[in-house]
Amino acid sequence: MEIDIQGLRNTSRALFHDQFTEAAASNDIHAVAEMSQFEDRPYDNGKARQGKAEETFMKIALIGASGFVGAAVLKEAISRGHSVTAIMRNPSKLAPQADVGAVKADVSDSKQLATILAGHDVVISAFNGGWGDPKIYDKHLAGSRAIVQAAKAAGVRLIVVGGAGSLHAPDGSQFVDSPHFPEAYRDGARAARDALAEIREEKGLEWSFLSPAAQMAPGQRTGKFRLGGDQPVLDKKGESHISVEDLAVALVNEAEKPEHTGKRFTVGY
Repeated sequence: MEIDIQGLRNTSRALFHDQFTEAAASNDIHAVAEMSQFEDRPYDNGKARQGKAEETFMKIALIGASGFVGAAVLKEAISRGHSVTAIMRNPSKLAPQADVGAVKADVSDSKQLATILAGHDVVISAFNGGWGDPKIYDKHLAGSRAIVQAAKAAGVRLIVVGGAGSLHAPDGSQFVDSPHFPEAYRDGARAARDALAEIREEKGLEWSFLSPAAQMAPGQRTGKFRLGGDQPVLDKKGESHISVEDLAVALVNEAEKPEHTGKRFTVGY
């Protein structure tokens, strides 16, 4: 199935913009404030950090390294001098490069995965159950559960890339439950939402969960964005968007310096 990026972008823009403007029109100040919450972070002003000091060098396990998000995270991580174990269904998709080791693994096998994860400082999961697969809900949730159990067994911190559909509208509902949410993505978004609900109940696991902005596409790495919690980060036009390159910056920032342990966070301009 070919993903209609422009169609998803337009629908997402309408969903988030309508919720924001409805709250403003009703003078629901608390709802508007919640939709606009963010924390400014200076980060690195868009410059990739080279030649990192030995004490900050990290061994990162990356699940889904050849995917849309995973590939961006891989590029960002190695640009900062980290060593990455790329965990993939098909390692041949990844060109050989310094500081990257490709490993073939089935994420649904939590015992095998735990063995691979052991000894790493952190695991970043960009796992996806497969857009277009009619069984994406079951596959994504099963894979997410196995990854959580593997990280827990290996004693490794876990950062999960989720979806924007579970973010909250001003009325407290989640966008994935809106009748206007694209049907082609609903099951995958529901699985990501339910995976978040389950990880929030986990004990004995250090985790973070990043929901991207509603609109995410290839673009520029600026290193400048805002962070939020359970509500989307909106710009002055009421739109929620981020480049996949800056999403990767946020993920590696969290890997290097955990600031959202045990929480979901989101990003946007």
